[in-house]
Amino acid sequence: CCGYGSGNYKVFSDGVKVASGGEFQTSETTTFGSCLQLTSNPTESPSVVCTEMAVVVKIITDDYPAETSWTLTNNCGGADITGPEHTDATTSYSNTYCLPPAEYTFVISDEYGDGICCGYGSGSYEVFSDGDSVANGGEFQTSETTSFGSCLQLTPNPTESPTPKVPSISPTTKAPSAPSTPSPTIKATYKPGDLTVRCDNNKLLLSTGLDCKLLTTGGQRVTFADGSRSSGNMHSRADGAAVIPHPTDNGWYYTSNSEASSGGGGVGTLRFASNGDLIGYERSLTGTTRNCGGGRTPWNTWVSCEEDGSSGRCHEVDPDTGYTQQVKVVAQGGNYESFAYDDQDPDGTRFFTTEDDSYGALTRYTPHPNAFLTGNSKDILNTNNGVYEYLVLDENDMTFTWSTSMTAGQASANALFPYSEGIDVHDRLLNFIAKTTRRLFTLDLLQKTWTKTSTYSGAFNLQPDQIARVIGEGDILYFCEDGGDACDIHGRDSTGKYFTIVRGDGYDTESTGLAFSPDGQFMYVAFQSNSNIYSFWRTDGLPFNGTVAETKYH
Repeated sequence: CCGYGSGNYKVFSDGVKVASGGEFQTSETTTFGSCLQLTSNPTESPSVVCTEMAVVVKIITDDYPAETSWTLTNNCGGADITGPEHTDATTSYSNTYCLPPAEYTFVISDEYGDGICCGYGSGSYEVFSDGDSVANGGEFQTSETTSFGSCLQLTPNPTESPTPKVPSISPTTKAPSAPSTPSPTIKATYKPGDLTVRCDNNKLLLSTGLDCKLLTTGGQRVTFADGSRSSGNMHSRADGAAVIPHPTDNGWYYTSNSEASSGGGGVGTLRFASNGDLIGYERSLTGTTRNCGGGRTPWNTWVSCEEDGSSGRCHEVDPDTGYTQQVKVVAQGGNYESFAYDDQDPDGTRFFTTEDDSYGALTRYTPHPNAFLTGNSKDILNTNNGVYEYLVLDENDMTFTWSTSMTAGQASANALFPYSEGIDVHDRLLNFIAKTTRRLFTLDLLQKTWTKTSTYSGAFNLQPDQIARVIGEGDILYFCEDGGDACDIHGRDSTGKYFTIVRGDGYDTESTGLAFSPDGQFMYVAFQSNSNIYSFWRTDGLPFNGTVAETKYH
């Protein structure tokens, strides 16, 4: 590796990785083992050589070993394992299991509810899969859960040309980067709407050809691909989000709002490497309240909006530099929801913000021309003397205007589109949702005409030609639905066919924060109540083809 391919090697001894690499010159040498073989600890299992998947569970007990137990569940239908009893305090236990390749969920429990560290001893645990650490810790309360592996394990025949491996996205397994167009040797197995695959202890039901991994839980530290964990806890009540490309290394950021109240909101950012590995988490914005929606800017920052009455504002967040600022896209405080832009307007880039209020006007903000002359993109939304205009709809001839009168905009909103939320702009078409009237409004920004359709059977109950104007032929438009027991991910194609991509059977909350990685290999979505953010990928190694609809209503 890496001048003429991406070769690598791994050497295992009794199921433990002892050497690995790929980048060297003529040779590379590693020594392992000993001429003097020591007798193993009687509490440890004897050395086992596995021909399939070697899973090793190591436990160091605390002062109350009998309270500790663990299970290993085969999520693909195989046999489950219950760990042995622990009778000795402050003792190391190690057990090795030769298992068929599959997705497994490891759950460690403490009967008293204080974990195994650090109130009554310094216990710990670690789980290895084929020598790689996939779970570790000790500080928890009643239990801690980690999933690893995949239900579909492919092994290329060495005599055949290689095909993409299934990205299992366990903490130490890297997902391959699939080509942007299918190669003749790759067979697509993704069947949107064919719900057959269970994930995360049956909490989710996925379409055939998908797999998933739970990345975060609110109030807990985030575990990274190398097994380390974040210094701070994951934010609560994850909400609107977007993927922002990293400027230099082909990785990306997932910026996620927190809808926590009383100054506990803000933005948290997950950092991903170019292969999809989760490698970082930090709070990017703090001290704000009920950050619900937002949107990306043309220069790849995130605008996060507060739904906080007279105190609610919008804030720009740069996940790469850590820069944050309150921006001038709205004229006063309010219950602001979502943000979008139109960079095809011949009069310059315009910015739009919705407000979740009965008199919540839809604001169009045009920065002062000087804002674009400084050479600093951070000045575009934060320079004085920009122009605020408000949407006024005419029901008689189905046209619209932009008025400088906020009162006129509020009156139009109250009459026709109260409590507006999600907004999106594609190819001079602006779509936004009015929550209480359950209407999708579509503005043709070029012709200055508008239409409205019902959302009672889904936010995109549109005619096929309307769908095709938003997405390309053959693509899928992905969107989340309302909260409660309908916390699913749905799609519509350009022919008008509607289907469920992921069903949230184990959740009764809002699904939100839907976004794709820049290369299309990964799809992310959050389930709000537990701030559970998941990563989804196609097991055939191909990218998702589609567009995210930002017009979901809550």
